[in-house]
Amino acid sequence: MSGSAEGLPDGKFLPPMNLSCGALQAREVIGKKFGWRVMPDRVANLTVPHRGRPACHYCDECQRGCHTASYFCSIASSAL
Repeated sequence: MSGSAEGLPDGKFLPPMNLSCGALQAREVIGKKFGWRVMPDRVANLTVPHRGRPACHYCDECQRGCHTASYFCSIASSAL
């Protein structure tokens, strides 16, 4: 699992996924205007190579079955 430590119930995570350009702008505006934190979601995507599986390369095919095994799937993970 990847995500950022934000003082929430935290654990050991891989580095968070990058925010999009729009999310970076939103983080700045929302932070200044409301004092809220915009952070990347905690997701089951690998952001760095891990246990023989490559990092996500943002191909946007997570829901169709990640062909690089960078998105957690119990079937794909147990086969490695």
